[in-house]
Parts: sequence; C-alpha cells; structure tokens
Amino acid sequence: ERGRRGVMMTTVEVLGEVAIVADGAGRVVLGRRQAQTVACLLVVQRHRSVSRAEVAEVLWNDDLPAHWAGAVRGVVAKVRAFLDAADAGHWLQAGTEGWHLVLPAGVVVDLEQCEAAVVAAELAHSAEPPHTSGSGGAVDLGGLVDVGRRLGVGLAPGTMGPWWDGRQETVAVLRGRCLAAVHRLASKGSRLDVAVRAATDLVELEPFSDRAGRLLIEAHVANGDRRAAAA
Repeated sequence: ERGRRGVMMTTVEVLGEVAIVADGAGRVVLGRRQAQTVACLLVVQRHRSVSRAEVAEVLWNDDLPAHWAGAVRGVVAKVRAFLDAADAGHWLQAGTEGWHLVLPAGVVVDLEQCEAAVVAAELAHSAEPPHTSGSGGAVDLGGLVDVGRRLGVGLAPGTMGPWWDGRQETVAVLRGRCLAAVHRLASKGSRLDVAVRAATDLVELEPFSDRAGRLLIEAHVANGDRRAAAA
C-alpha cells in the first residue's frame, strides 16, 4: 500500500490469511496453518521475544509432541522461509531463548490499521460538531465499512486453543465497535441503508446484546420501516 505522500509502504496482513504486501513487489502469502499461528503470535507479541515454550503452548496446549522443541523449530523455519520470500528474513531475530520479530519503520499491520480507524471514528463521534464524510474527511464512511468487512473475516486460520480463541474474540469485539461506529456515522450522514446493514450485522455478531437490538430498531425507524423495527 502506498502512503499518502507516495512513500513506499509494506503491510503485514493477519486478517483472512497471513501475507506481506509491498509496493512494487506483489503479495507473498503464508499458507500453512501452524506457521500462520506462529506468525500471528510473533506479530502480536513483537514488543518482546517469544520463547520456544510459549510457541509450543500456543500450538499444542498441553498435548505436546514427544520432540516438541524440534517441531517448534520446524514451524518457525516455515515462517522464516515465508519472510525470506518477501525479502524480510532480517525481521526475525533468533536468540538463545526464542525469537523476536522486529518490523522496520514504514511497515504496518492490517489489524492495527483497522483498530486505528475504529478509534478515530469513535473520537470523531465524541467531537462537536461531529465530522462525517463520504470521502477524504475526518472519518471516511466507505473506508470504515471496509474495515468492518475486513474484521469480519477474522484472523488467518490457525490452530485451536486458548491463545488463538482469545485473539479471535479480540477481533470480534473490535468489529462490534466498528459496526456501531458505522451505524452512528451513516445515520448522521443520512445513509440509512448502510446504518441498517451495520446494525443487522451487529445483531448477528452479538445476538444477546441490548445495544445491538436497540441500534437495529433505531436504524429501521429512521429508515421509515416501523414494521421491521417492531419485529
């Protein structure tokens, strides 16, 4: 993705599938499930080193293979090969205890970009007067709808377990915040069809949430569909 001023950028994607996208260099995808899990772990925890034992716990929980240390090295080797294919092998630093992923300046993570967009929309909602725009303003409704769509895909397919499930739940919570922000922004911008769709998606995401039900009723009423609001 190219920055606003034409600066070359590289994006690490963890939503949908793990991939690296660089200006002028195409898209490199990591296809193996266990390797995707480890790559996501290294990206999320890149503020510190990740130990071999932590990688093993995320991959296998309490059901460790007999030679788990070697198995961990094999999975990490697949992650390194993926990075090498994207000319990014130097990002992964090996230490005596484990590995540390260091992203250079100008490299962004798609999940973090999504979170920043949601936070910006929430801050704009709290401002007076509210800032709304179809394109290029403080908050871009179309861009925020796209963020919700990307978050709806979830993290790249990974192994089952507490860590992975917890990360997926975090993404789901962020998507809920995004859908609520889309509803507010679309309602204020008289994009009532978008507001209804966002509220409907929120109810599907949070079927037992009073907030989701209330926003859907508000959206139907504003759209003139009182029969749907009463359903």
